[in-house]
Amino acid sequence: GRSNVISGDFFDKGVEAWAALCARDGRSVPLVFHDQEDRDPTALGSIADPVCRATQAQCGFQAQIKAVPPDQIRLYDREVSGLTPPPIERQGIEIVQPGEPTVVRYLHDGVWLELIRPPSQ
Repeated sequence: GRSNVISGDFFDKGVEAWAALCARDGRSVPLVFHDQEDRDPTALGSIADPVCRATQAQCGFQAQIKAVPPDQIRLYDREVSGLTPPPIERQGIEIVQPGEPTVVRYLHDGVWLELIRPPSQ
């Protein structure tokens, strides 16, 4: 189902972290937290989300986020680049918005990488 809060091993293999899709000024911003005590989350860019243009009290999300396992990230990477991807050990975060390219962000060697897949037909 649709969700704006997910958990997964985004930073360290086997260690639960959290991600939340937050709304600000008509945009959705994915924030990643190391744990529930993290007061300084990592922002993974932002995307236009027309549903968030309503008042904050009424804001919903057209976009949604999902945890993506490493094997799925490797499959997406091969689809996008046509190359064999590097070893991926952690989950990534997939940002899906109807009619828009799907974005997958994942941490590799201390850097957040991004894959952009065309919209589903």
